[in-house]
Amino acid sequence: TSWSNAYTSLHMALANTCADTIKVAKGVYYTAATNVDSSFFVRNGTTILGGYPNTGNPVDSQRDPVQNPVVLTGNIGNLSDSSDNANHVMTLVYTDGSSILDGLTIQDGFSRVQPGDVSRQSGGGIQVIGSDVQIRNCVVRKNFATGGGGGLFISTSSKFSVEKSVFENNKAASSGGGISLSSAGTILNSVFSGNQASNTGGSMYSAD
Repeated sequence: TSWSNAYTSLHMALANTCADTIKVAKGVYYTAATNVDSSFFVRNGTTILGGYPNTGNPVDSQRDPVQNPVVLTGNIGNLSDSSDNANHVMTLVYTDGSSILDGLTIQDGFSRVQPGDVSRQSGGGIQVIGSDVQIRNCVVRKNFATGGGGGLFISTSSKFSVEKSVFENNKAASSGGGISLSSAGTILNSVFSGNQASNTGGSMYSAD
């Protein structure tokens, strides 16, 4: 597709099984209007690139995530009440191939205990279960989990790398305010600031 006929919904772009790379223009993107189970579900091996201008017909050389922030937010429902935010802003569950998240700001997720499904209580910002993900040049902030991994939760049987990213002001009622890990991976040239956990690992907790 081209910018002239680009999707107006990130959900629709993610649902396109032929789209292996999704380029996202500057703006704020909500997981939904009110549904706490809404999330940006990443498909198999999808690359998501933020930082493009939201006017004209931008080319890759104009991509700048700082000047053209792409904010993915779970702040739905009552915008002044975080307790009704989406459980996970971004979700990768048993995807095939390596997915790439690059140049995105992911914020305002609120993972809570769901009756009969304890897996929903972890990973307010990004939840990764049985998947391979590379996170680059991203900001993960102001997310909360009643379990582990306020900003990012990585389950067992997952592969991950984090590079040149910022995790700030995320909280977890259990462990790993910024990140909670149950798989081995790499974290390079990244910043952790203001993250908190009620149990262990304010910035990061690893069970691997």
